[in-house]
Amino acid sequence: ARRAAGAAADHAQRDARAVALAGPYLRVAGLLATLAQVRDDSVRLDALRTTSSGAELDARAANYRAAVRWLARIAAEQRDWRFDIGALTPASAAPGAGTAVPFRFSVQMRWHDAPPRQKAPGGGA
Repeated sequence: ARRAAGAAADHAQRDARAVALAGPYLRVAGLLATLAQVRDDSVRLDALRTTSSGAELDARAANYRAAVRWLARIAAEQRDWRFDIGALTPASAAPGAGTAVPFRFSVQMRWHDAPPRQKAPGGGA
């Protein structure tokens, strides 16, 4: 009986570890699926970076309204994520930037079950 109980406990631990390890991949897969669903020709995703606690999107939009509409659609699809949206800034006047995407913005997303943020060293209190 003890051996069976030990085996069951080991199995439960392996299952819990598998769920924990799969979590980040499932969140990223969900984010990619969301981005595919909310695709908008007036918004261009320049960069996507992920961490264990969330993701950061760098994008350009044809206008303010397009950016807001795109972000609202992402937020509607992922209600349990927290969003921090950077200010819209004029896009670079570099060659290739074109006039079709005059606004640049950044969005930081935190997963609902993200680990607590680490305090900076020497961060007091």
